[in-house]
Amino acid sequence: MTAQIDAQPSSKPVTRLLWVDYAKGLGIFLVVLGHVLRGLADNAILSTSFLFDYLDQWIYAFHMPLFFFLSGLFLYRSTSRPFKAFVINRLTILVYPYLVWSLIQESLQSLTYGSGDSSAGFLLLLDSFWKILYQPPDQFWFLYILFVISLAYAIFHRLRLSSFSFLVASTAAYFLLILEVSSGVGVFNIARHFAIYLAVGTVVGQSSELMLKLKSIKSLHLLVFSIGSYLILSLAVFWGWNNQVELIPLAAAPGMFASICLAGLLVRFDFYAFIGLWGHFSLEIFLVHVIVIAGLRIALQSIFGIANPFIHIVAGTLAGIYLPIMIGKYSRHTKLRYLFTYS
Repeated sequence: MTAQIDAQPSSKPVTRLLWVDYAKGLGIFLVVLGHVLRGLADNAILSTSFLFDYLDQWIYAFHMPLFFFLSGLFLYRSTSRPFKAFVINRLTILVYPYLVWSLIQESLQSLTYGSGDSSAGFLLLLDSFWKILYQPPDQFWFLYILFVISLAYAIFHRLRLSSFSFLVASTAAYFLLILEVSSGVGVFNIARHFAIYLAVGTVVGQSSELMLKLKSIKSLHLLVFSIGSYLILSLAVFWGWNNQVELIPLAAAPGMFASICLAGLLVRFDFYAFIGLWGHFSLEIFLVHVIVIAGLRIALQSIFGIANPFIHIVAGTLAGIYLPIMIGKYSRHTKLRYLFTYS
């Protein structure tokens, strides 16, 4: 989710595209907010309502497709290295943090669920460790599926097939999903849901003109495009397109486009630099935020007796973003960097 994932170094100097960090910042904000809201609803701190359900559907309609698209932007350049080096790189920046933080989060959950029976907690922990290899837990499915799709793209590249060919193949795979043709393996079915967004990202990423286009669009136009596209997304969610497999990409597309336009607009104002910071540390936020917001929710409710949903939402979202950033900043200058990447 950070530049370490999406934009790997190559022999050619590449200008950092700040709008990508801002788009990732907007996306990771929605990831954290979505998990905060669902956690509060699951623990009866926040009552479900039409507004809650609508906001939940609105967020989940496009925020993960957005991340797959952004992850695809620099993938072609990453595959310019030898295939073995590419695989090692993906293992280092995707599989390694997936394993480390899946084990940490599953261990903490097992201790919580098995607090009344240590043997039950231990058995649950062993079962969780085994399932991590083939059944990605909680939010970590993103890293698992991103690795699978990235590897598939690298194989296409090695066979000298174009990014457009991969887009065609991903579209065909999605049509098979619509036709309810199962792949027989759960993770591959999930991959078929999201490969199309990464494939579009690889096609866009190969065009320097498209990547730099946002800089030439007037701010007013970006604002209009953003608001208009978010309105289209809102209508799509209201009509339930995000729950119909054949229409899901049509619901996600305006949300993705709106967020990219908004990122291109906000990057022009120094006041919103904090959003770029969120994007720069999006991997650390993604890996750590669930533990942070769950711990804070328990502390606020059980220790301080606070059950006000507004306080939980604000405190949970801020803590879920900034505590991982603090950990990430500290870790990059110490051996704790191995919590996030093996490099």
